[in-house]
Amino acid sequence: MVSETAMEEIARLAADGIQLTPREIIRLNALGLALKGERASVALALPRVAFLGDVVFREPSLGHEIWLEDVRRYANMSDVDTSLAIHAFCLSHIDCDNLPKLGRIRLYAAMIGFRRKMRIYTPRQIAAALRWVTEGNDARSGEYPPPRKDGEPMDESFSVPIGILIDGIAIASGTSVGDARHMTSAQLFRLEDNALKMRGCDIVEDRRKTAEGDFYATLDEIEARARERAKAASGDLNNG
Repeated sequence: MVSETAMEEIARLAADGIQLTPREIIRLNALGLALKGERASVALALPRVAFLGDVVFREPSLGHEIWLEDVRRYANMSDVDTSLAIHAFCLSHIDCDNLPKLGRIRLYAAMIGFRRKMRIYTPRQIAAALRWVTEGNDARSGEYPPPRKDGEPMDESFSVPIGILIDGIAIASGTSVGDARHMTSAQLFRLEDNALKMRGCDIVEDRRKTAEGDFYATLDEIEARARERAKAASGDLNNG
């Protein structure tokens, strides 16, 4: 999908002699797509699945995401191979309640058997399957505005999935913790949207204003960086 607003801003910069990198263009377009104020349409879909032989990976529910956060106490998730293996192990459990209770010995024992089962697949195959179930084909996935400068810095102990869970239960009254844990973030967001609409809240306009602020903050950051590159390149040419 293409954001017309993003394309207009990119063309404006190009006319001024400012060229953006492909990565900057993708990021700006992704954030531009949010300007309509609607959540991604995947919120209406069933959880995504991917298959590698007889192994089935499932789009993470909040229960899966909370488990993955907790596992950081027992495994070095900054290591790419370890992170890939543990994410694959986690999302191969369709029901988050079937994930093992955490502990270093339990986790090690579970991973030995799973690694043996997955050894016929390449890391690229596994990563592709995980990318589909976690991100799908939403162009906005993984693209974020610059951090807000107002307010206090986020506590390192803050858990995003637990925060989503608590907000969902508070907003969508009648939803239990157990039910919410088995939902994907998108499914719980949809419940929140419906609950807020029932209360007469204009969630689309509120979300559009937030998205607009995020888009133009990102544009300012990207433009400043691109102009610095252009200035440096011009200086190099003059020195040459």
